[in-house]
Amino acid sequence: MSREDPTFKLRITPDLRRKVVEAAKENKRSLNAEIKARLESTFDHSDAPAAAVALREIIDRATALLKAYEEPDKNQN
Repeated sequence: MSREDPTFKLRITPDLRRKVVEAAKENKRSLNAEIKARLESTFDHSDAPAAAVALREIIDRATALLKAYEEPDKNQN
């Protein structure tokens, strides 16, 4: 990013600014770079469908295991 890139002012609450500043420090980025990275990430959903499918499979398996554990053994009658 260069000084010739477009700029704009952004109004945010002091609390949100504090959170972004803290995140920038944790990620070793400038405040501008942190905001830019977070904004860009909202447009990058190329792997979201695959991740959502994998998560759904994990949840379904866990639900089935929990249901099997909670059901009384029908062979004990």
